[in-house]
Amino acid sequence: MNLPVQATVLALLCIGVAVIIPSKADVSNDDIGYFWHVADFHYDNKYSTEGVPSYYCHYWNETSAHQLGYFGDYECDSPMSLIEAAVKAMKQLKPDVDFIVWTGDDAPHIPDEMVGEELMTEIIQNLTKVLKYEFPDTQVYPAIANHDYDPSNQLPPYNSPQYDAIAEAWSSWLMDDADAVESLKEAGRYTLKMANGIRLIVPNNNLYYTSNKVTEGMADPAQQFVWLEQTLETAKNDGEKVWILAHIPPGHPERSHSMPWFYPEHNAKYIELIEKYHDIIVGQFYAHHHSDTFKVMYDKNGEPINSMLMAPAVVPWRNQYVIKPEFGANNPGVRLIKFERSTGKLLDIIQYMTNLAEANQQGFTEWVVEYTATEDYGIDDVTTDSLHKLAELMKADDSEQFYKYNLYNSVSYDTSPCDEYCKKLHMCAIANVKIEEYDACMGEISSAQNHSIHAGLLSASLLALVSFIMY
Repeated sequence: MNLPVQATVLALLCIGVAVIIPSKADVSNDDIGYFWHVADFHYDNKYSTEGVPSYYCHYWNETSAHQLGYFGDYECDSPMSLIEAAVKAMKQLKPDVDFIVWTGDDAPHIPDEMVGEELMTEIIQNLTKVLKYEFPDTQVYPAIANHDYDPSNQLPPYNSPQYDAIAEAWSSWLMDDADAVESLKEAGRYTLKMANGIRLIVPNNNLYYTSNKVTEGMADPAQQFVWLEQTLETAKNDGEKVWILAHIPPGHPERSHSMPWFYPEHNAKYIELIEKYHDIIVGQFYAHHHSDTFKVMYDKNGEPINSMLMAPAVVPWRNQYVIKPEFGANNPGVRLIKFERSTGKLLDIIQYMTNLAEANQQGFTEWVVEYTATEDYGIDDVTTDSLHKLAELMKADDSEQFYKYNLYNSVSYDTSPCDEYCKKLHMCAIANVKIEEYDACMGEISSAQNHSIHAGLLSASLLALVSFIMY
């Protein structure tokens, strides 16, 4: 593949990993830091290389056995071999990061009766150990996701034994802040001041998820909007800059015309708070989509005021409920972010990937730079103004930036063209986090085209049903 920078191959065949490391060094600057963002492991302890894709890639019997890859399959959740390879690659590529952010989704996409509370806790504990083994002295900031709880998606707005177990597993990472541990136990959220002085806020956005029927109809589950506003107001009064870290973002997915992630009233209130405190929020980090995308927020005058970055998944699992289900999978990815320590300003994204098909053929994963945001998109940094500029450049019919974005969206798995409707899905989701604005954007499609596009796709009612297992 063509790399954006000159690279040196470091083969680590003994551990099943090869990485390609950029040889271009940064200008020495004590204020420049790096951190990893890793998301959506979806570890399946019953994945089998003789598994059946229609049976969750688990072994059924000899007559139905398939030949699945050692590092996984595009139809499947992640085996431990893939997860360990990804984390080992992170260690080899950039061992001396300031910290790691981990936005969850740890359990596989299987029925709840095949998981249970005990296995769920074990999965989170095992993945925590994988990160601690490779990065024993590195601070990790984790966030709970909708597949980190059993039953999946049904996270409660109050303390539960599962929140206690998660807080215990992560307590060593949060040991310097007893309030953060207690808040995690109380409602799956926390806030703390990072070593560089940035205020990190980790809300439990799963409480707003449309697949969470426990919180349906609640105006403010766990009083989290009150907590979030109080935390932001205190940060503003104390002169702090803020990063927000969570699994599920507001707004809509960019690969299907379906319901928003949040209940409408929660989406509106969440965005209202981001708008109110946009001047102190200098970074928002999410996942959940499994794809690589971003969102830009605008004020009533159309001026960009904030933005959100969605990191792609490690899991390659194919999502059947997108506009192009044959390309609903992705290659595994891990993300390195360059930032300014003193201000929290986001300077660049270096996105790494491994081609899963090639990894299974050659017997080891080769992690390469898929893209560097400033170089491949031609932007100055990954701040809100630059992401707005990128979104504007992507609008053109022959936009080179959109061509690249569309490829990177699936971590270079989907190489097919993106037609007018496909592009509309992306652009409306990127620039319209408010539900009514997204609906207006999508409503610009002609009824004839809309009918043609939706012929054969899932109905809205079925989409609502399958959302329980999506992502």
